[in-house]
Amino acid sequence: MQISPLENVYNKVLFFSFFLILLVMQNAYSAGISVDAGLTPSEKRWIFREQIRFNSRSEDPSMMNREMTQNSLMTVLAYGLKRDITLVVKQMYMDMDMQMGGNTTKTSGFMDTGLLIKYGVFRENTASRILGAAATLEIELPTGKKGISSETWDLKPGLYFSMRKGNWLGDFSFVYTFNGVGDSSKTKTIPGDQFSINTAFAYQTTLGEGADKALAYVLELSHEKVYTSHLNSKAVRNTGEDMTLISPGLKLTISSFVTELLLQIPTSQNQKGNQLKRDVGGLFGIRYMF
Repeated sequence: MQISPLENVYNKVLFFSFFLILLVMQNAYSAGISVDAGLTPSEKRWIFREQIRFNSRSEDPSMMNREMTQNSLMTVLAYGLKRDITLVVKQMYMDMDMQMGGNTTKTSGFMDTGLLIKYGVFRENTASRILGAAATLEIELPTGKKGISSETWDLKPGLYFSMRKGNWLGDFSFVYTFNGVGDSSKTKTIPGDQFSINTAFAYQTTLGEGADKALAYVLELSHEKVYTSHLNSKAVRNTGEDMTLISPGLKLTISSFVTELLLQIPTSQNQKGNQLKRDVGGLFGIRYMF
């Protein structure tokens, strides 16, 4: 059986991550796993994150017996420009199979590139607690492969809040995505705007006698609303959805190295028209600060 390029990358990343976990490397204080706004390296330092994400959709309401499987490799690089300013670059490679009527269509390639800046507007660091708030702004560039790229410039302003008290950690963030900013094309479909809320809680316990190893039990709650797409100012059928996920997970920290695992379970979803429903998915990732 032939191994696809993405499967080959998966195998290498898995091997690399399990090798690095044996190394001794500073605890990361963000609770969430799926939100990149929680990455906050110290000034002049970097955080590298690699995640393998597994998603699928099924329960076709039409008679076409459609199913979709989407696996992706997300690479994120964050840099602490100043004490309160973080710069982030995000790039995803996607491998998608679409089945319909017994036939399978395969699509793979790089998706659009995201450039994010985070500015810390408030931080309180005492012996008993840590509180923080930050504003984020991401620009998504239409650099992806045709058929995968949205082919639009997208703007994503957001807010991010974090707290830590004892062994408890918490994050809260919300982002509004303006898709197709400044695009007035009458021949191109403009994806609908999106609004997402993500809350994460974690309880972290120290492992062994040293203070550089910890295990965190994570629970994320997230909701995303995708508005209807438009073509020439007219609504496009079978677009737009509301979805809520509950996601238990684990984080293992060894100094500056983190291994993360998250199971994403849809608890409610409402797709407009003949759209597939999302199945249980998940992600596995590694994170390293240097």
